[in-house]
Amino acid sequence: LAADKDNAGAMIYLADLSMFAGKPQEYVGWLEKAIKAKPLLLEPYKLLIAYYLKEKDTARALAVANKAQANNPGNPDVLDLLAATQLTTGNKADALATYNSLVNLAPRSHVAYLRLASIQAQMQDKQGAKASLKKALIIKPDYRDAQTALVLLDMQTGSPDEALALTRKIQQANPGIPLGAGLEG
Repeated sequence: LAADKDNAGAMIYLADLSMFAGKPQEYVGWLEKAIKAKPLLLEPYKLLIAYYLKEKDTARALAVANKAQANNPGNPDVLDLLAATQLTTGNKADALATYNSLVNLAPRSHVAYLRLASIQAQMQDKQGAKASLKKALIIKPDYRDAQTALVLLDMQTGSPDEALALTRKIQQANPGIPLGAGLEG
């Protein structure tokens, strides 16, 4: 197992050298070999997806993300990668479904709920986004990203009193951090 990871690591290194040498096809080839050698290793999938997105080849980026998920079923990091790729390629409905699968698989992940809330807000499901943010804050009450998103969402949905109450709560819990005061302003 360690030898496979080392081999995949060497292939990723060779891919980097190929890209540095201006040989993108070799770069892709080495990453594909790394995936074949170690299908559970996420790094080559991430690199290949990033390459295809940079090249604006969304179909291949999605194919690689789907392959990562097929090779790693039940892995929350892979679901996150798939959902992010779906979102980046404009497949919001698929990203929403994948983020829902992610929170079902990892119901104690505050980050998963934040990401679900983000896509819900983009799809104009403000109440769903608010519920997801509140779940993130139940899991991790001092999660600043979720606190900030909830304050902004409360302002967008016409709940300034709730937003103000949360900013004051943030200020009380974190007197030395300007986040609460900044949000209140």
